[in-house]
Amino acid sequence: MLSPQQLDILRAVLLRESINSQSGAWHIDTIISMCEPYDNEQRAYGRDAFRRLLIEPKLMSISPDGQWCKLTDYGLALYQETEALQRDWEEAPVIPLDDAEKDQVVIKAGETFRGKFFVLQRFKRAKSMVRLHDNFCAHELLAWLYDVQRSVTIHILTSTRGVKQDQAFESLYRAFKNERPSAEVRLTDDVHDRKIIVDDSEAFQVGESIKDIGRKGTTIIRLKSVSEHIAQFDAIWSEAKPL
Repeated sequence: MLSPQQLDILRAVLLRESINSQSGAWHIDTIISMCEPYDNEQRAYGRDAFRRLLIEPKLMSISPDGQWCKLTDYGLALYQETEALQRDWEEAPVIPLDDAEKDQVVIKAGETFRGKFFVLQRFKRAKSMVRLHDNFCAHELLAWLYDVQRSVTIHILTSTRGVKQDQAFESLYRAFKNERPSAEVRLTDDVHDRKIIVDDSEAFQVGESIKDIGRKGTTIIRLKSVSEHIAQFDAIWSEAKPL
C-alpha cells in the first residue's frame, strides 16, 4: 500500500495531462515539482523526495535520456489498491478492528475457534520466549505450542492438581520436550492468574483456563508494564518445582 505522501503525488500526477501524450510519459521536472512539498532538504527542490518516494520504491521509471518518467505496472497496481482501500474505508459505517490490535478482547460463549486462534497467533509471533501460566494446563496446549519457532524458549507454569487432572499431560510433555529441549514445565500453587507473555513485548491475562477458552465466554486483557509481569513470572519460576 502507498504511503499518504506517495498517494498524494500519484493522484496529482494522474490528474495532470501528460506532456508527452503519445508515450504517456511526464517530463521529469514536472514530477519533481510535485514532490517539492515532501523534500527533506528544500535545496534539492523536490529531487530528494522524487528519488525517495517514487524511484527507489520502483513506483516510477526514468527514461534513458533522463528527461521523462512513467508509472511502473507495480506503481499503478499499488495506486489502484490504495484507492480501493480508501473507498472501502469511506463507505464502511463501522470499521472492524482485528483482535490483535485491541487492549481487551471479549470472547463469547461458543467462540472457541476465535479464542484459540487469538492464542495461537500470539504464540506464533514469539521470537525468543513464551511464558505461560495456567494452573490447569491441558495436553492440547502442547499441540498449540508445537508450531512455535524451534529457537523460542518455552516456560510453562502449572499446578500439581492440574497435571493430575489431565493424565495425558505429563507423558505428552516428555515427548514434546524430547523434540523441543528448550521447553520446560514447572509446578507451583502460588498464583491463580492465567497469563501469556510473548517475548518482552506482549502480556495478556485470560479470564478462564486457556484450554477452555470460548466454552463459557471470557475476556482477554492486554497487560501494561510487561517487564513487571515478566519479573513476577520469573520469580515464581525460580522457586517452582520442575515436572
